[in-house]
Amino acid sequence: MDVECDRCGKVFNRRPSVINEKQNFCSRKCFQKGTGVTYTCDYCGNQNTKSECRFNENQKNYCNRECMIKDRENNVTKKCEQCGDEFTFPESKSEKFCSRECYSQYRSEVIVGENHPQWLEETRYYYGKNWEKLREKARKRDDYKCVVCGKTKEETNDGKQPHIHHIQPIRTFENPEQANKLSNLVALCPEHHVKYEGQTDITVKELKQKNE
Repeated sequence: MDVECDRCGKVFNRRPSVINEKQNFCSRKCFQKGTGVTYTCDYCGNQNTKSECRFNENQKNYCNRECMIKDRENNVTKKCEQCGDEFTFPESKSEKFCSRECYSQYRSEVIVGENHPQWLEETRYYYGKNWEKLREKARKRDDYKCVVCGKTKEETNDGKQPHIHHIQPIRTFENPEQANKLSNLVALCPEHHVKYEGQTDITVKELKQKNE
């Protein structure tokens, strides 16, 4: 049976058994708009429609999550470390990227891509039986932070402990355990690990004096 949508006026076919004497809608969208509440966004002023169950007149209502975040107090505006665009986020959070896409792009280039210092084209090196123990000693010696910029686990993008960098690469040693001497190990954040990978003419002491 043909009926007219009470929201948009479109004529559509519906079974007689489900026709409503009061209201009929041709789609879910029309149903939500026809039975919803029209409100003004408390941040940008645009008008929107919410279903009655989602609308609360005793609290703020927004167009979307972006408007909600921007309207919060104590917001911080900064530039995205990947694309350079400015974005706003709550002061209680430590954000570095404006979107998940930018964060994923950063990871692909720095953390897990071919620029990562542990990226190996043809083989994987065995670090030796003493690696785990001496890696932890190196982190403890360097106060569990990057010796160049001072970033800790909480301040790195991947939320992990600083990397332990071999100044002289393992591949240059006949026995990998010889590469794990503390004088050859230093704690670096992912960014500085990439920067100083391959620079074999620098010492741990010189790295600690960088203060970048």
